[in-house]
Formats: sequence, C-alpha cells, structure tokens
Amino acid sequence: MVLLILFPALMMGNPFPLLLLGFLFVLYSCMFQLIRSSSHFTDQSALIIFRSQISSGPNETLLATNWSSISPNLICNWIGVSCSRHRQRVTALDLSFMGLQGTISPHIGNLSFLVKLRLSDNNFYGFIPHEIDRLHRLRILMLASNQLEGSIPPSIQNCQKLHENMDLKGRCPSKPMSIAMA
Repeated sequence: MVLLILFPALMMGNPFPLLLLGFLFVLYSCMFQLIRSSSHFTDQSALIIFRSQISSGPNETLLATNWSSISPNLICNWIGVSCSRHRQRVTALDLSFMGLQGTISPHIGNLSFLVKLRLSDNNFYGFIPHEIDRLHRLRILMLASNQLEGSIPPSIQNCQKLHENMDLKGRCPSKPMSIAMA
C-alpha cells in the first residue's frame, strides 16, 4: 500500500519517499525490539521478585548467583526456567525438590506465557497467590508437599487449560468444590 502511494514520486526522481520508507522500516524495527525487550524484562522482574521471597534453603545461594539481573538476556538459561523458542518468554518454572523455603510471590502472575509451574516438595508457606488466575496458558500446577495454608483461590478457575493437571497433595490448602485435582 505504501509503495503504491510512494511509487509516483519515485518515478519523478524524488528521493524523499525512499528516505521516508527507510525511516519507517527503522522505526518499526526499533519498536519491535522495544516491545520484545519489555516483555522479556517483565518475565525477568517477576522471577527476581519471586527469588527475593525465598528466605532460606540449601539452593537459595545457587538461585541467587544463577538468577542474576546482570544477564537479562539469559533468563532462559536460569536454573528451573524454560522458555519458548520463538518469543523467548518463560513457559515453565520447575523448582521442585530444591528444598526452597519462602512464600510464593504474587508476581508469579506476571509470567503470562507460563504453561507449567512446578514448586512441589519444597517448604513454601503462606497462601497461594490469587494472581495465579492471570496465567491463562497454565496447564500444569504442582504445589504438593509444601506448607501452604488457606484455600485454593476460587479465581483459579480462570485458568481454563489447567483442568485436572493440579497436584496439591500433602500439606496443601483444601480445594473449592468445583476444582478437580489429580
């Protein structure tokens, strides 16, 4: 469409349309990179805040050194983190059996591409944050064998892809009647 508009001016020897087209291409490329880095930053921030809620455990130091804000482009190489190939967004967080202790940060809800959340067999305590209901792509939720209390947020029903892929056995909250658990 743009070329059809600019074509007559190009035929007359006017270089302005070509410069304008080049400028628009550079602008589009910059905006695309900005949007991509912004979403990458959102995932990184959510993970760093999540890590900050871990108060003790034998692997806390390992996460503190591996999950570094110094290397934002490497979050997909962080321990327990998996990303999509195309968008490089966090799709899985698996920190099971790491002996971690702390609360589950509400910022976990900012990992909008998260499909798998596995935090079982640790010592997480407190409540399951209701922000988990923002994880519309979530298919697997494993929180078994932690020290969680309260009840499962009813709003978790917003995670329509979750269905029966929840493992909340052990010392975990009771479930609302409408949620099926494995």
